[in-house]
Amino acid sequence: MAETRSVLSRFGSAFNRSNFPSFCLKPLQVKCFEYVLRGKHIVAVLPTGFGKSLLFQLLPDFLPVKLDRNIVIVVCPLNSIIEDQLKVLQDRGITADVLQLTSDDREATDSLFHSKDIDESSAERCLKNPSAMLMNGDVQIVFAHPEVILSKEGRDLMNSKVFQRNVVACVVDDAHCVEIW
Repeated sequence: MAETRSVLSRFGSAFNRSNFPSFCLKPLQVKCFEYVLRGKHIVAVLPTGFGKSLLFQLLPDFLPVKLDRNIVIVVCPLNSIIEDQLKVLQDRGITADVLQLTSDDREATDSLFHSKDIDESSAERCLKNPSAMLMNGDVQIVFAHPEVILSKEGRDLMNSKVFQRNVVACVVDDAHCVEIW
């Protein structure tokens, strides 16, 4: 029972720091947070609309702060989900950004996955350099496609001191949409 009180206390703090609407958490959401707080890995296979995104949206403010700040990496294969999440997080005052592929990295990962099907919106939004906020670790939630994490840019970011010291969780969202693991 003391663990549940601790979890609920952390929820109060996380909700107060962000612009989350008032609502009741479901028992399975609380259980997931209890496991995360204990340092356990979780797999949350829950129905559509259950509130799985809330699990990672609250993590930066929910978990004890590492050294400077908490960063959560969300690996997601779908642009539409990432775009929707960015809008929601912006409305809630949570800083988020997307790690993009450079054109050189795109060619390398294309050959890695034997596919030339990178969708046009990804190509249009492709950046030569990641944002300064992202590189400095001034972003609470970083979204990336699976192939971006494997790219040189993704590996460099994950190996940077800022990310090594401050990443508190890595979340895979919509994992059923990833073709190759």
